[in-house]
Amino acid sequence: MVKERTYYDRLGVNPECTEDELKKAYRKMAIKYHPDKNQGEGKAAAEEKFKEISEAYEVLSDPEKRKMYDQHGSEGLKEGGFHATSAEDLFSSFFGSMGGGMGGFDFGSATADGMGGFTFGGMGGGMGGGRRAKQHKGENIEHEMYRTLEELYNGKNVKIAINRDEVCKTCRGSGSNKPGVSSTCGKCKGSGSVFMAKQMGPGMIQQMQTKCPDCNGTGDKISEADKCSTCKGKKLVPGKKIVQFLVEKGTRDGERIMLKGEGSEYPNAPSGDVIITIKEKPHATFKRRGNDLVLQKRIKLLDSIAGTSFTIPTLDNRKLWVTVNKGENIKQGDMRIIEGEGMPIKGSAKKGHLAVIFDIEYPSLSSEDIKKLEGILPKSAAPTVSKTDCKPVNLVKGSYSQQPRPQQHQAYDDDYEQNFRGHNFGNAAQAQQCQQQ
Repeated sequence: MVKERTYYDRLGVNPECTEDELKKAYRKMAIKYHPDKNQGEGKAAAEEKFKEISEAYEVLSDPEKRKMYDQHGSEGLKEGGFHATSAEDLFSSFFGSMGGGMGGFDFGSATADGMGGFTFGGMGGGMGGGRRAKQHKGENIEHEMYRTLEELYNGKNVKIAINRDEVCKTCRGSGSNKPGVSSTCGKCKGSGSVFMAKQMGPGMIQQMQTKCPDCNGTGDKISEADKCSTCKGKKLVPGKKIVQFLVEKGTRDGERIMLKGEGSEYPNAPSGDVIITIKEKPHATFKRRGNDLVLQKRIKLLDSIAGTSFTIPTLDNRKLWVTVNKGENIKQGDMRIIEGEGMPIKGSAKKGHLAVIFDIEYPSLSSEDIKKLEGILPKSAAPTVSKTDCKPVNLVKGSYSQQPRPQQHQAYDDDYEQNFRGHNFGNAAQAQQCQQQ
């Protein structure tokens, strides 16, 4: 269930629509409401509609922004509406080599192809036709950050320094020491971008649009004599900024935190974003499984039979008192669940569960102790066949490296999946017995 449908309604699609359905809807409506096609009294209304559908497509075509919009609506995006230039840039980028701003495109020749798309004619001008396709946003900055399990459990305010591009203060982002001396870049014809063909395989070539290397995506060329002495005509200089953000309780490994507008700057355009990817550090005591925690607990053989008590330190500095009841007969690999003592679940006051998997420690016994146990413990039934009918073999001590360790680990994983994730708490011991038979 999405929080808000406004952007989907603007494009006339359902929230469950695919990427292809989004593209078809935007292509159809962008051509219909483009300002160059709508003149006269209806131009103002068409321009407003064009901005609205461009804003909607810019968000929904980006998987990260679409996810954020679905969860938190437009308020969660914290992003203002589109300017006309931004809508034009999106349109130009979408239709590729048909010309920046579509100045060389004949809207009268756009016809439906019967499959939800359009065929085009009169595409004169190429990338040099019409208005320039300027970069409409600074570069995003991606940063990977490792946090401890305690920090992901309790939450943490984090402050970091990021390196980013900033608009040159000397020339105010013009790149020149004299105003108005720049000329159109000859390589990209002022578009700021060029198309490159990349060989993907035999007979397969992919065409990619990339920033023009000659003008650094600005579309302008400045003579050496007129270049700004600080930025050398690049309009941007290296900078550093301190950013602060909250790692929420229950944040998972691989989760991304987006800091809107904290990325690199760009002249006369919004700044890019900083995208933080959280990586979880290994923990000495616990392993995490989604919202749940898993603990391996080693107890003595006597404790598994006669019962015992022990404590578990939590990730928020509490202590849990755990009792194994007398006669419970904990077996190797048995699992017990402590409900509500796992990881916090984001967006709620609930927590996952804590699974305790027991490892039984067997004692070294003297001959006398073994005789005492033989008088107490029940013996196994004797074989029903004669020893002479069998081949005698010897048992040799081995290490895990000599045994099929992956299969053994798989057994533990299967046990976890069946008894912990499914929360069949009452059947955990029974399932373990079946597994050992």
